[in-house]
Amino acid sequence: MDNKIRNILNDIMYTDLNLIKVEERIKKAGIPKKSKDDSYPQTSDYFTLINDIHFENLSEDEKKELDNYYNDYLNKHEGAKQKLSEFLKNNKYKLLIPEDKEGITFYGPPAPNYSAPNDAIVFGFHFIEFDDENPLSDEQYEFICDQLNYIESELSKQNNVKISVIEYNEMPLQERRLI
Repeated sequence: MDNKIRNILNDIMYTDLNLIKVEERIKKAGIPKKSKDDSYPQTSDYFTLINDIHFENLSEDEKKELDNYYNDYLNKHEGAKQKLSEFLKNNKYKLLIPEDKEGITFYGPPAPNYSAPNDAIVFGFHFIEFDDENPLSDEQYEFICDQLNYIESELSKQNNVKISVIEYNEMPLQERRLI
């Protein structure tokens, strides 16, 4: 259930926070996108919602309602995806932000650049940084930093929610040869 719910929440948050405009600027700047990987929702070439899902924040009635919508969705009942999406949209912050809003969560190794406040919506930003054939310029890397800062400051203010972005720079998938 987690992965399907996560994919729908990823779509909801990506749309609600209007990350498409940021993504368009990043594409236009020629930033190499992440490699296709089925472990990530494919809403975006760069952004993935990485918050834990906190089903425990739902009341017992809400859990039953979610189970019913989810089972209808799995059984492909007419209108089931829309009902499930509406439920998730109405409960997105309850599901994505833990009751304990103090402290931080690590989304990778225990290091500051892989941490985010508990009360934040957290996106991973995936891009290919280390590519011998097409390395990122200093200007491109600075542009990435500006866009991620824009998300964390301006989009946070516009949407009245704390947003954090964690960089996950990737290597290209092609084989690397040592000389």
